[in-house]
Amino acid sequence: MKGIAILTLVLIGLVAGGITPQQNEVLKYKLKYLKSASAPPAPATLVPFRGNIHCFEVTGRTTGKLWGSDMYTDDSDLETAAVHSGFVQPDETTTVTVKVLPGQKSYPSTSRHGITSTSYGSWDGSYSFISATKPPAMEAPLNLVDYRGNNSEIYTFTVIGSQLGNIWGSKIYTDDSHPSKACVHSGYVLPNVTSTITVKILPGQSSYTSTTRNGITSTSYGAWHGSYEIISATVPPAPEAPANLVAFRGKIDDMLIFTVTGSTSGGIWGSDIYTDDSNFAKAAVHSGFVEPNETKIVMVKILPGQSSYASTNENGVTSTSYGAWHGSYSIVGAIKPRAPKAPASLVDLRGNIGEIYTFTVTGTTSGNIWGSQIYTDDSDLHKACVHGGFIKPGVRATVMVKILPGQSSYPSTTENGITSTSYGSWHGSYSIIGAVVG
Repeated sequence: MKGIAILTLVLIGLVAGGITPQQNEVLKYKLKYLKSASAPPAPATLVPFRGNIHCFEVTGRTTGKLWGSDMYTDDSDLETAAVHSGFVQPDETTTVTVKVLPGQKSYPSTSRHGITSTSYGSWDGSYSFISATKPPAMEAPLNLVDYRGNNSEIYTFTVIGSQLGNIWGSKIYTDDSHPSKACVHSGYVLPNVTSTITVKILPGQSSYTSTTRNGITSTSYGAWHGSYEIISATVPPAPEAPANLVAFRGKIDDMLIFTVTGSTSGGIWGSDIYTDDSNFAKAAVHSGFVEPNETKIVMVKILPGQSSYASTNENGVTSTSYGAWHGSYSIVGAIKPRAPKAPASLVDLRGNIGEIYTFTVTGTTSGNIWGSQIYTDDSDLHKACVHGGFIKPGVRATVMVKILPGQSSYPSTTENGITSTSYGSWHGSYSIIGAVVG
């Protein structure tokens, strides 16, 4: 009854104060979906919604008409624009937040994500996307052949790291390679650990090299039709490694994860299987999983004592032989640590057009940013992430940014409580293409 009373008062107020046909259309649309807990479906046009921020449920498609790029005419098809802008994949259903803006003097044509928008001159109203609520990452398929041809597209999958399956290549893999194994080989995911990975679809290569990394040897191959590259993954929490693993003796077959910085100092006994009083940082180098002074997250398996431990010279480190000992361990995998902290600006990356970089950021409302969706490369990334709707202030996340050429102008918009500054021509730019909180 309370909701009905409030709505009645709103209606009376609108009637008493006068209501335009445009306001009436918006009101009828909102009342129609008031009882629904989800966002209403996308309307055919946003013309009646001029001057407001709205949320709609869309299903990405590629067949509608649209004019503009980043900023679209408000009679552009919302579900097609959502795909063109990169916020939604074709046939993906999600909730998008759009800001309806004043008309622009012109709308440029661009080709993005398999869609070419149409250019147009002056129009009375516009809109741009602020954010999209992404569904949980889908489970990684056996291979990525079905994504062949979607070059430069970014996809997110959930995988369980594996040492089984086939992979061809190194860093860049054939698209029939198993992602669950490729992510272990590339150093992004540990064996048997569940992670969310981000992959970039690439064209076929003339050749694929074989390398041995993280306990896995990939296979070489000649020319192939399609490829992919793993560009980021969620990182599990990992405490600093102890000097040795004696405290874990007897916990046979337990898998432990530690953060370690490789060292060539200290004593180690054995090869592949080490005595549990062996210096862990040195064993990580001897085993080939970590370089000296390199920091990684490593996984170890606790083993029973052995009757003997062999001496070998591996990776510039010589281990010592020993007889029977009470406890042992072996290193089974290593991954890259969390992405580096974002620099004050991305000016040093200017010119690396099209390259994607991963950084750790903490959302803030401080600092300077110029532009909207596409920012000048001296804009503060931490603040741009909040402005773009990817994270909230104070929240830590791993973000992916794409380096872009300089633009002729950068508009000012107010998004998520932050007002960016407008600017004219600038030498370099970037856009934020994704974020994983945590």
